[in-house]
Amino acid sequence: MLKNEPDFLNFKKARDMELTGEYGFPKIKGIHLNHPENVKLLGFNYATNPATKDKDKQWVHFFLPDYRFQQIWNNPHNYINCFRQYRGIISPDFSMYIGMPKAMQIFQVYRMAFMTSYYQRYGIKVIPSVTWAEPDTYEWCFSWIPKGSAIVCSTVGCVQNKDARRGFLHGFEAMLDRVEPSEIVWYGHEIEEATQMWGGEFYRVPDMMEMRKRGPLAPKKSVEYKLLEEGNKRLEVK
Repeated sequence: MLKNEPDFLNFKKARDMELTGEYGFPKIKGIHLNHPENVKLLGFNYATNPATKDKDKQWVHFFLPDYRFQQIWNNPHNYINCFRQYRGIISPDFSMYIGMPKAMQIFQVYRMAFMTSYYQRYGIKVIPSVTWAEPDTYEWCFSWIPKGSAIVCSTVGCVQNKDARRGFLHGFEAMLDRVEPSEIVWYGHEIEEATQMWGGEFYRVPDMMEMRKRGPLAPKKSVEYKLLEEGNKRLEVK
């Protein structure tokens, strides 16, 4: 790159990141939630509003159309102070669609890993979100998430018909085998078959449409968390 060329692909910012796997996804730290039942999510489209209350009790999510949060990729540094006001964030959920060219799918997952690593560098807590497409994406689309980490899984728009439901469950099972999550937080409607696969307890957060119908839910108490360091060493964070 030229000396004064804008870092529009965030290439310069990734130079000191540790990269892993065949596609060089930035390495991240996993996270363990002591009280996942108290996780409260707030959409990024509301997060920058100065009038938002109880920021320190909420996690910012990106389960939105990609154009609604493209600006954090374009200028990630601009949102550090904003995200520091919150309990943490969920990994930006860049869409990976079935039928999308593989190069685009890989880039979307790369961006999720990059943004997670970038904000962790500045002391912001991040819960990884999971995404997948066709079965041939399973080998790499989960590879950036440390085994044993808590994860957030969105079901919004994923189970609109039988084929979509079948594809979701197939990918969900693959995710369980590869990530072995410690806790799973649902965003959206819980799926009974997935509950049976998991065998553990799901912690469901209503999606935006449901919140609008019945009003926002207040957490019982703030979330406590621990970072999972390399080698499964856990560092407690107050």
